[in-house]
Amino acid sequence: MAEYIDRKTVEKARSAAQSRTEVTFRDSDVAGLCIRVKNGTAGWWVMTKKNKISFAPLDSFGVDQMPLVRLIAARIKASWKAGRVNDDIKIMVAALFSQPTATPSVEAAENVAAVKVDGAWTWEVLRDEYLAWAKIYKSDAMHSTYRSALGAAKNSKLATDFVHLAGKPIANITQLDILGVRQNILERGGMVNGIPKDNVRAAEQTENGLKAAFKFAMDPRRTTGLKMNPTIGLPAVEQPDFKKRDVINADDIFVRPYMSLKQLYDFLFWIPHQNFPHEARMAVTLQALTGQRIETVTTTFHNQMARTYDTRGRYDYVWYLGPDKNKLYRPLPLPSWAAWAGHAALMRYRERSPDKDPNNFLFPQLKKRYAHVAGNGHISNKLVNDIFQSARKPGGPLEGTDFASHDLRRAFVTHIGKKGRKLGFPYDDIVSEVGKVTHKGEGKISVIERFYDLDTDSSLKLRMLELWQHMILGAHGEAKRPDDRWFELDEPDVEWTAEQLRTHYESDEYEMN
Repeated sequence: MAEYIDRKTVEKARSAAQSRTEVTFRDSDVAGLCIRVKNGTAGWWVMTKKNKISFAPLDSFGVDQMPLVRLIAARIKASWKAGRVNDDIKIMVAALFSQPTATPSVEAAENVAAVKVDGAWTWEVLRDEYLAWAKIYKSDAMHSTYRSALGAAKNSKLATDFVHLAGKPIANITQLDILGVRQNILERGGMVNGIPKDNVRAAEQTENGLKAAFKFAMDPRRTTGLKMNPTIGLPAVEQPDFKKRDVINADDIFVRPYMSLKQLYDFLFWIPHQNFPHEARMAVTLQALTGQRIETVTTTFHNQMARTYDTRGRYDYVWYLGPDKNKLYRPLPLPSWAAWAGHAALMRYRERSPDKDPNNFLFPQLKKRYAHVAGNGHISNKLVNDIFQSARKPGGPLEGTDFASHDLRRAFVTHIGKKGRKLGFPYDDIVSEVGKVTHKGEGKISVIERFYDLDTDSSLKLRMLELWQHMILGAHGEAKRPDDRWFELDEPDVEWTAEQLRTHYESDEYEMN
């Protein structure tokens, strides 16, 4: 007859074991749970009509842990119902006893068992699977950023910040674990009176990477074992309001907020004389003259740089940027200097040795990182950073600054904004017009709905880039302005087609001559 197992029942079971009496005490609260005494040994069992299993010796649990024992019994029966076998259940029980706590969690033990039995993901699997997915479906810049932010980069300083997640099933990762990673990063950057001094940006990037990874794991098409996203509702990093901080010297904040035209001129005419890879030199030059992100430049395919034969002679190349989030390309006509850089890069690409791995990037990867991995990527951002690092050294054109590649984009937006009236637009509208070149709002509705027309917006873009080139070349006055022949394309003459000749003969320029 079943009875409610309590302290008295446990004592009777111990006495039966000492006297080597064979007896079974069944629990009246959870059907199937029992204490079985046989051959002088007492243990906890779950026995039903179809299945039975011994899951622990009698003394493995104290009397005050009976709620836990009943919960284990209920989960064991549920596991049988779900088709589990006893070997699977024993993995869960072993995981339960391995927890270093006086109040072990049955759910956490089940999650550990799911890793071995069902292929549920641990932290390392989630990180690697997400990064492999991001490499295909996200931009190279985002993949690179999150690879570093999630501690997966080689010799990453952030790797130690994730040590408490090592080998942990993602279903067992809590919000406190996520906050622990963030706090590790902040403390490594230094704290002053509990306020993070540095590494705030690094912590935020890691937080964004974790949010993206766990969102990826919540997709029901993936068997990850994750039931709840622990990154939802994370509190922001606590920082005092900027206005409440003590500012000792305004120069500490406003030190050369953007690159001057003279610095930009010196930098661009310094680059060709340096011993950097040709691809890196042309990539930086093209970025500086067009105001694009460096990732936009380095990830461009060779067929996006299109040679044109404009009978009016206004531009020789059109750079088709994209695709954007609407799978559209933005034509960007290039004035002479930028066209020269694009042409030089394209000619260099066509000189690639046929023995190298096939590569579609205009600025292709220069050497293989691993022998077994195809060298079909684009040039490393490190090559670009090397140029700026050298330019910032004593005697360099950017000496005493901390300028990097993104400052080229900032300089374009800032200087063109100041000279906007020369384009014939009110000053208040110039920012939106500059956005047609920089594409700052990519992915927003206003951009998705915009119709990219080579004959309307492109004319404005060309005027803007021509003004930008004129501003840079005139930075030191007309005396130092280079001859326009410096930007002539090094290529054989190309005969016009019949249609191009007809257009030329019908043009006003031909009639004037």
